[in-house]
Amino acid sequence: MFINIAESHAVEQGNDIKTLWVGDLPYWVDEAFLERSFAHSGITKVKIIRNKQTLQSGGYGFLDFVSRSAAETAIRTFHGQAMPGVEHAWRLNWAIAGAGSASSAEFSLFAGDLAPEVTDQLLLETFRVYYPSARNAKVVIDATTSRSKGYGFIRFGEESERDRAVNEMNGQPCGSRPIRVSLATAKKPGATPALTPHTPFPTPVSDGDPSNTTVFVG
Repeated sequence: MFINIAESHAVEQGNDIKTLWVGDLPYWVDEAFLERSFAHSGITKVKIIRNKQTLQSGGYGFLDFVSRSAAETAIRTFHGQAMPGVEHAWRLNWAIAGAGSASSAEFSLFAGDLAPEVTDQLLLETFRVYYPSARNAKVVIDATTSRSKGYGFIRFGEESERDRAVNEMNGQPCGSRPIRVSLATAKKPGATPALTPHTPFPTPVSDGDPSNTTVFVG
């Protein structure tokens, strides 16, 4: 539930944060669309996060504003309202300052046994139907063949929904076959991949963030 959004993270971030996370974006939304939509809101920069191999939108991005007050006004004005020309609502939240860029708190699910035709968008939509806080999904692509490696990540804004997905999505269809999910831990440098208590397959390395809690589908 989106409550008291203007005060969200105020203590830990301070009053100078002026970046918003924007999520649940349709695949066709680009930076130009965001710039036009927020043109009169004091926006200074927009960025959509994309798959590095396919350049497909990850379904979320970040908006920088001239001031915190401008960002607060944008949340109150746009969050939950329909996007221009479509029946799709804006989803906005405060971003948390990170190393070199802003990113909101996320909880990751590692999904595997993905069919070859599964894309970032299909993977995301498979989870978003049941878990509204699912923010983005990424199917890992082989750099040599440009084909899916058969696994990917789904990121959630709510830890409770990520945990529910672990229990509820194992064996659910995605594309032409069911997926498998399991909790996993980040691999330590030089360590042999360990098995999780609940799965018979190796634990994959998380996608670069050792603080992420990850679910493996393998």
